[in-house]
Amino acid sequence: MVKNIFAWCVIGSALYMLTTLTFVAPRWVDRKRVPHGRPGRLALRLKLMTPRRGRVVRVRQLLTEHRVAEAGLPSAERLEKRVTDLTCSLVSIYLLWLLPFLGVLAALMIMVNTRTGTSFWMLALLWSLLTSVLVLAEVDRRSLHRSVPHEHTVHMAIRAWEAITSHGSPDREVRGHTRNSAFCDAIGDLCDALERQAELEPRRTDPIQRSRIRRHAHEIVRNLHAAKIRLSEGDQDQLAALAQIIASVLTYAAAPTNALTSSTRLADENVLSPNPDWDGPHPQSGSPAWGALGYALFICIVAGVGYLLSLTNFPEAITSVLVVLAVGTGHALLRRMRLPFPSFPPSSQPEAGTADPPGLSAH
Repeated sequence: MVKNIFAWCVIGSALYMLTTLTFVAPRWVDRKRVPHGRPGRLALRLKLMTPRRGRVVRVRQLLTEHRVAEAGLPSAERLEKRVTDLTCSLVSIYLLWLLPFLGVLAALMIMVNTRTGTSFWMLALLWSLLTSVLVLAEVDRRSLHRSVPHEHTVHMAIRAWEAITSHGSPDREVRGHTRNSAFCDAIGDLCDALERQAELEPRRTDPIQRSRIRRHAHEIVRNLHAAKIRLSEGDQDQLAALAQIIASVLTYAAAPTNALTSSTRLADENVLSPNPDWDGPHPQSGSPAWGALGYALFICIVAGVGYLLSLTNFPEAITSVLVVLAVGTGHALLRRMRLPFPSFPPSSQPEAGTADPPGLSAH
């Protein structure tokens, strides 16, 4: 009976992964991986998840407290829609890959506690399957961010402003966590999101227009980094400058996608300084081949560590706990890895000598 359950867990999980990958992988390539998020919306209706309305209202209030006009902000409804759509889609992605993860984990626990199928190849297969589920879920999550870059930018902008203002409680102290490190990290993530949005939107265009959008995004990034550095050095006047930039980013990113400028402008030029005191390098797109190789090495390393854990002579309960800890640690490391996305770039790099975009040549 135990062997039958073990076999069904392994075979069923492997078939589920292959079938799901067959339908999902083409959407990764086309950047159309946008789940409707029905499980997440159902959870919101049943009050199993916290609504995002309070969060966006608080962010709008914190922005208005730093000299941002109410008219210069997107409505709370637009922000809530962007954040809720992204969150519900993420819930769908995690639930999609949860079933094979639990199936392989159950087979691994059966093997550890009953010593069923403890051959080298079976151990290697189980740990490879388990790690592959983590990798596929992470790639699926990143594919969602590439498919809806506007929603991801809104999420990062809200997170950045919350980190800058310490969620409205600047006097609150967290041991071992400085406020400067929190908002520097959040602003860096927002800059990455802006650069990615400029890289991916609009979906098809000529190299000259693509270059203009990238230059526009880099101007915003320069202003954000310059204001971040001054704020970290104690210049509180930069709070208003950061508020203006983040509010403008939110306005453009939360605008309806059928608006004419929804994919060509990322912020209002009036809130940007023409000569920010930061001149960092333009981002370099990593090789998709290196990204695929990095994920493959991650699978091999975690599978190898898991294989060694499975051969230990610890009691079954301790071994089971170590297996769960190894999986959790591997997932945490996977989230922190900044590997290039394993897909083809949306367009060729801009050609040398491309003209500056209108309104940016003075910058």
